[in-house]
Amino acid sequence: MIQTFFPHALSAAALLGLSAMAVATDRPDPLAAVPSLPLAGLGAAAEGAYSVGAHRGTYSRPAGAGQSVTSFTLSGPLIEDSIAAQCGMARRALNLDSADFAAQREAYRCRFTHQGRAIPARFELQTEKPGKAATLLPLAQRGSIALDRVILEIEYRPGVDQGRTYRFSHQGKVLGALDLADDPALRIAPASDVPTSRAIVAASVALRLLDTAARE
Repeated sequence: MIQTFFPHALSAAALLGLSAMAVATDRPDPLAAVPSLPLAGLGAAAEGAYSVGAHRGTYSRPAGAGQSVTSFTLSGPLIEDSIAAQCGMARRALNLDSADFAAQREAYRCRFTHQGRAIPARFELQTEKPGKAATLLPLAQRGSIALDRVILEIEYRPGVDQGRTYRFSHQGKVLGALDLADDPALRIAPASDVPTSRAIVAASVALRLLDTAARE
């Protein structure tokens, strides 16, 4: 049975910065030796079914609702029935600004329900404000997902990581990495428990759906 949840989660093309190529540097990858999980079924179709490891679900993009509006369900270990998420652009709820990151006013956010009832869980992805100087790099992104008592930070740092990799971490420790290259794949730290894995998968599904919308 699913546990109690706790809070702490433009166009799609602009949000993801797909018009630029990132140049990777040598930031160590703590999950380099971890086998990757394919995001099977998560494509550009208006609706469909998917699976990621032990988790599975369905997704849809309502016709005429806008590029970045998506919804999906998630079921898997220790979930009674399934979790549902509705995602879209909205005013940001979290303050993730810092000395090296100033976010745009709107963010990509998901709200979650279980058995038709809202649950205190959240996904939010913020994109930095464009700088005054022109750059070939896409914009950095930061965010958070909170699901089933798990709170993870999300970060995309163009020019630092290889390809288009989102890292999921807790208190500075990297627990997952999503590579949204031509063949998207997810890696989860082997010692991760079920709630942590579920939070990483949920965030990855939200990111992949936004990514495919931006490529249309």
